[in-house]
Amino acid sequence: MRHNWNEENSFVKAYQYANSSGIDSLQSVEIPAPTPGPRQVLIQVHAVSLNYKDLYVAKGLPPRDENRLLIPISDGAGEVIETGSHVTGFKKGDRVTSTVTPSWMPAA
Repeated sequence: MRHNWNEENSFVKAYQYANSSGIDSLQSVEIPAPTPGPRQVLIQVHAVSLNYKDLYVAKGLPPRDENRLLIPISDGAGEVIETGSHVTGFKKGDRVTSTVTPSWMPAA
């Protein structure tokens, strides 16, 4: 189901790891709507898949701060809905995808 972004939304739906016990710790939550920093973009995610890296991280490898929000999304696709003040390579409405290895392409 596709949800339209509304700048008045104060919360967004997300999936996050509750702890490092494995994939069963993945839970659906509502979190405060993020605001992009000066060099960041905010993406409305339309599709995501979990891959081996996400399963590895779910088991706590490498070790991480359990209090830090961790949303798995090694592979995903969506649309830019907001850009930070210093972003020049993307604009609202651009369709984008994530990558685990960003060095394969030139900086945007």
